[in-house]
Amino acid sequence: MINENLDKMNSNALIKRMVMVSIITALFLVVAGSVVYNVFGVQPVRVPSFGIIENLTADDTNISFFARAMPFIVGVIIGAGVSVVKILMLAAAVNRFASAASAGDAEASKAAAVRLRLSGGARFLVTACVLVAAGFLSVRTGFVDIIGVVFGVLVYPVALYSSKKAAGGSR
Repeated sequence: MINENLDKMNSNALIKRMVMVSIITALFLVVAGSVVYNVFGVQPVRVPSFGIIENLTADDTNISFFARAMPFIVGVIIGAGVSVVKILMLAAAVNRFASAASAGDAEASKAAAVRLRLSGGARFLVTACVLVAAGFLSVRTGFVDIIGVVFGVLVYPVALYSSKKAAGGSR
């Protein structure tokens, strides 16, 4: 089943497609977040240590469209970066599994399947660590919006779904 899907569409093309979908989705989230921050009047936050936005008020009109949403944008960039790292981790694990499965050795295939399952745990651990770190940064500095990181991390399932549809998979 895996080999059939890899034969339908080159695995490198799938990886490139997933990364491109991640970047496009992240850009959409940046623009949408900026609109929400500006149109719906979400209060901007103070960024004390980085100096990008300092003590903004709701009636401050001299700031750019994206500057008001800067913590959200930084969060989306961090989350989307983690999603790209997870895509690369998935690609490496699948490539190792496919090469072991095509070798024909049953013992190597079982070991590769175990490593593939463990790589899922590693991807989960990377996500958990980034979310915890972003939570601490959000509370301590206000430079990162945790909601932006969550939206950025959710780019990964969108990219995974698009690659499954491109390869002709149904599940």
